[in-house]
Amino acid sequence: MKKFLLILIGLVILLALGVTGAGMTSESVEYENRVLIDASPEEIWARFADTDGMPEWMEGLDSVENISGAPLEVGSSWTLVYGNDELLETVTAAEPGKLYAFDMQTDGFVGQAVVRLEPKDGGTELISTTKVVAHNAFKRGLFVAMKGSFTDRTQAQYERLKDVIESAG
Repeated sequence: MKKFLLILIGLVILLALGVTGAGMTSESVEYENRVLIDASPEEIWARFADTDGMPEWMEGLDSVENISGAPLEVGSSWTLVYGNDELLETVTAAEPGKLYAFDMQTDGFVGQAVVRLEPKDGGTELISTTKVVAHNAFKRGLFVAMKGSFTDRTQAQYERLKDVIESAG
């Protein structure tokens, strides 16, 4: 039993060192999501910009609170509340029907996201690029290991947005 515990502790230490090592070699995690929506860029923009409707398609989102500025105004700040977690979002660019970009910050990471809307095949392709940087090497290593999960979760979010828009149209 003692030998098993020593081996288990050794494996946990090796795992922690491996995750931290991965975090020391990776400054950030970047990923892209795409979804083709059967709607115009303007229809998508209207739903995307509706802060009251965001919990419909953003899993786990409880509320969106305005900190400063008008909706979608460059420089405006918003707090997105997910249970006990909060994400501060500051708008860095906004072109209605075309582009929305923002910086984000939580207790665990900072990042940037850019969402573009491009007409395609009679609909609109939503293209989202996200870059996140964790606050320390261990968390960066976890982010590297979880990149696929981040990508999948964000893709599911945009698929829900697609469903909300297409079911309303």
